[in-house]
Amino acid sequence: MPQRVLRQANPDPSARYTETWCFRDKTPPFRSRRPIFGKPEEFLKFFPYLFRSRESCPLSGPMGEQSATRIKGDDYQHLYSWFELLSILDHHSPYDYGFVEHPAAGAADDVTLHSQLRLAPSKYVQVKFHVDQRRQYSSRSLIWTGWGNNRSLLSQLFASWRKLRSHGEDPEIWLVSNWSSTTEMGRFILDSCGLSDDFHRGGLRSEAGKIRKSWHKHLDCPTEQFSPFCKALRLRLGFAGLSELKEKVNDRMGRHGWVTGEGAQALALDTVRSWIKQGGMGKRVDRPSLQARIRERGLSGTLHVRCAAPSLWAHCQIFESGDHPLEQDWADDRQ
Repeated sequence: MPQRVLRQANPDPSARYTETWCFRDKTPPFRSRRPIFGKPEEFLKFFPYLFRSRESCPLSGPMGEQSATRIKGDDYQHLYSWFELLSILDHHSPYDYGFVEHPAAGAADDVTLHSQLRLAPSKYVQVKFHVDQRRQYSSRSLIWTGWGNNRSLLSQLFASWRKLRSHGEDPEIWLVSNWSSTTEMGRFILDSCGLSDDFHRGGLRSEAGKIRKSWHKHLDCPTEQFSPFCKALRLRLGFAGLSELKEKVNDRMGRHGWVTGEGAQALALDTVRSWIKQGGMGKRVDRPSLQARIRERGLSGTLHVRCAAPSLWAHCQIFESGDHPLEQDWADDRQ
């Protein structure tokens, strides 16, 4: 990724600085305010990053804001992991245990759910949190590699799927993010988060066919792997932000009669982080261990809800000959 380096040119106030652009290996592709490009496409490649103001450059930002964003992203990921793991305790849940940061799942390792009797495919989730809604996910952004030799988001998910398939699993690969999808991509995402039949069966000249072609070319994989991967892909885009996720966690914990609120969520986050620190099989969470941890942290306290005193209400009509109907209401609330 090119970095912007500002250097003092000379003490003359009229010449504040000179600009030098360089790659990570410090090799400058061009220098100063008059960059020289060998080809026009080189200029177009770097044009979005030619800004006069350091503050407006998207490649840099205050260190404090970067740290706050990273911490907020970790809170979102761990709280979402807690949200998913709570589903293990539901009587109708097909899952028996899960992992936080699965040791052998590659990129889709943030939280995983598994069924011992294989009543449902294993669920491998990668969580992406964004502090604002400045962008959306599109078919092109999923295969964008960024600067340098970085792998695209779709390549990371595909690598996880291929690795798990080699171990004999048939998993679902989930991408969960509070960023929504563009119309171009969203039209093919079902309410189950899977890709629609139109995406898989659309002709080569259709929008779906063009997306499949670009993805297939980008992944550079055999067709017998590409099609099953697309069917295993789940895109849960436009999911709740951090505030709404806290409400969902409160709702799920409240249905079990447990303590809710900011304090309970702080204990839940600390619990998830303690599992991650243990490493290895210490990150495996099943129903007995989850219930035991909830009791240890004092989250299983019964919620005391004050109920209103019961009362009897009646409404009747009294008819008398020759008179209009009389209506009477009364309530016996002395109980």
